[in-house]
Amino acid sequence: MGYSHYWELDKKVKELPIELVNDIKVIIEKNIDVLDGDYTADKGLLLFNGEPAHETFYVEPYENGFCKTARKPYDLVVCKALLLMKYHLKDLVDISSDGFWVSEEMAETETLDENWNEAIEQVEELFGYKYDLIKLDTSDGYFGFGIEVR
Repeated sequence: MGYSHYWELDKKVKELPIELVNDIKVIIEKNIDVLDGDYTADKGLLLFNGEPAHETFYVEPYENGFCKTARKPYDLVVCKALLLMKYHLKDLVDISSDGFWVSEEMAETETLDENWNEAIEQVEELFGYKYDLIKLDTSDGYFGFGIEVR
């Protein structure tokens, strides 16, 4: 299946907040070296891809979606974009990721897989937005997390 990230947007989201759009533009500009150069960020669409390309990060209001990054360099940009979506949309968006499911050892230290911890640190440093990791109730031997805005 590949390494993927997922989001579910509430049907109430008719357009993306301008604050989200502006923050996404900042992230894109700061990471343009790992993107293919073409992007869209407005109230109706967030769209960018990595270089080398994999799947396009494509977000429209009130549409659920996913993006397979295959752990390519733009994966970090996708993680940051999802964190920004969570910050600005709060309970109107749920984000999840293959990187939220970790080993027992990683769960004990609240370490997510791949680029997530770095993304959280960079978003907090750049914008001052804070997040909490929420341990998910699992009984099948897997250890998972969710992310909430502090």
